[in-house]
Amino acid sequence: MEKKLAELKGKRIEVNCGNGVAFAGENLGLEDGMLSLECEGAKRLFIDTAKIVVISEASDTGGKPGFIA
Repeated sequence: MEKKLAELKGKRIEVNCGNGVAFAGENLGLEDGMLSLECEGAKRLFIDTAKIVVISEASDTGGKPGFIA
């Protein structure tokens, strides 16, 4: 997982942590097993890579980044 996340650094991605919990934003990189993701309004999230189930490149459809229900 960390290798793929490193390849996507600097890109807008969607991260799914299971149970309907998903986030979208710019991949700022990895440090100590944590993904740094910048969402709307310069809000920064730190996500444990061990909890990530699915990642994908985000589409540029103009959707609102952040929590996805």
